[in-house]
Amino acid sequence: MTNEAAALLSHIRAVNARIGTAYSEDVADWAQYGVRTVDDFDRSCLYSAISDAHKDAYGFRCRFDWRECSLAELQAEYDSICAHAEMEAQWEQEAQERAQKLADADAVRICQNLGIDRATYDRWMSAA
Repeated sequence: MTNEAAALLSHIRAVNARIGTAYSEDVADWAQYGVRTVDDFDRSCLYSAISDAHKDAYGFRCRFDWRECSLAELQAEYDSICAHAEMEAQWEQEAQERAQKLADADAVRICQNLGIDRATYDRWMSAA
């Protein structure tokens, strides 16, 4: 086993122990995917996280050659996708709050027009 392969195996074992994952410890298998060094492993794992986050944020997986990117470039891409996802979540929360306010205002208007209290309205709506 080369020094790079030994370092990679040691790193994989440390990652597995630290975060409770079960990454394969077969360095020959990793080599088939272009992962031969600790840096390759870290970039490959970050690319996987980018792909998952991109799918969550945009609905599809991004495709690019992670081997052409530095760890810093991949981290910046991941941070950008996560920031976008957080912004989308905030917009969704605000939209839900606006929708709830409109629904509440409609309920008040309907109660006034029908001369009923909110409990009666809620009961009628839950039975509908």
